[in-house]
Amino acid sequence: MTTQKTRRKKGRAQFGYTRQLPSGRWQASYVDKAGVRRNAPRTFGDTEADRNEMRLWLAAKELSFLSGDGSQHDADREQAVRRGKGVTLGQYAEGWIDNRIIPRTGSKLSPRTRAEYRRLLEAENGLQPLAGHRLQGITKQTVRDWFSVVAGAFKRSSNATQAARAYSLLKAILGTAVEEDLVPFNPCSIRGAGNMSSNIKKDRSLASIDELTAILENLNDYYQTLVRVAALGGLRWGEITALKRKDLDISGELVVVNVRRGVTYLPGEGFVEGPTKNKETREVHLPAGLKGRVIDHLEKYVGPDKEALVFPSTSGGYLAESTMSRHWYRAREGAGRSDLTFHDLRHFAATLYGMVPGVTEKELLSRIGHKSREASWIYQHTTGREVEMTERMEKLPGVDKLL
Repeated sequence: MTTQKTRRKKGRAQFGYTRQLPSGRWQASYVDKAGVRRNAPRTFGDTEADRNEMRLWLAAKELSFLSGDGSQHDADREQAVRRGKGVTLGQYAEGWIDNRIIPRTGSKLSPRTRAEYRRLLEAENGLQPLAGHRLQGITKQTVRDWFSVVAGAFKRSSNATQAARAYSLLKAILGTAVEEDLVPFNPCSIRGAGNMSSNIKKDRSLASIDELTAILENLNDYYQTLVRVAALGGLRWGEITALKRKDLDISGELVVVNVRRGVTYLPGEGFVEGPTKNKETREVHLPAGLKGRVIDHLEKYVGPDKEALVFPSTSGGYLAESTMSRHWYRAREGAGRSDLTFHDLRHFAATLYGMVPGVTEKELLSRIGHKSREASWIYQHTTGREVEMTERMEKLPGVDKLL
């Protein structure tokens, strides 16, 4: 190299090439194993510091070249970086939500999860403040500044959970961007941010059988049957409202409910039917004492077609959770338990089934549609004792009040 800027010079370094541009600055490059010339990401001045930086860049590329890199992978990475220039977090996140594959299941996100992620993306106390940022311009400091605002700006007890969810989503999105070589590293490095909670314990006890009986007394026949099925079977709201006549087997002593699907309401789309939350079907046996009520319900409220919904709305379509809530709120207040949610019936069902003598953890989780990947659980198996366990559950103290 020379300090003269009036002449263009080029030369062969120990590895790679250097040449002086008409501007007087220097350009460094090398030819990769695919025969493609790769230029340094910037040009260098004619100072000692710049000359050292240029030599270091070439030395690093030589080391990468000799270690087996520096070929098509480098080329693909550079192309990905160029492709990611100018792309905002919001733009990238939209495609990420549409195309995300869950590693554990190999399936795409469920409609409800996609809706929840979009809500977080658009929420003021979610990712909306970052949506317009360039993907490659989001730094650790950017993330820290954003998180401090969303975690503390809104003084609601649920805000910490909202912030944790938004942070976890951001970390997952940027993690994929790293895998696709769009950004060099994931700037989400705040310890514990994804596990943050409000630290406010909900002092809410499980409903007792007497309290649930009082709630049932404040409901009409239609909703009584719905609540009984939920409290004794542990079905999710989306599962129970997706039940069709063909899913109920009343030919035996017990009522067998085949849980095959779930339904979700999405803003702008309406009701969307899909698989259950864990993508599996299951059989849930209901006590024999409930069979008469189920048969009466089918005769009074359900059409004869096998595709007819078991718990339809007045128009024959899917029952909206908001419709049920109006009846549920009045009934729970009349029972003195205004804190209970409909989802608490799943907790009640799981606790009740767990009290059955001899029931295993695997049988309990299978009944309520939960999965676990704990190593010890792999060695437990369902035993085909659902009928026996349901008959035992029916004999538990007080259960007759729910039939």
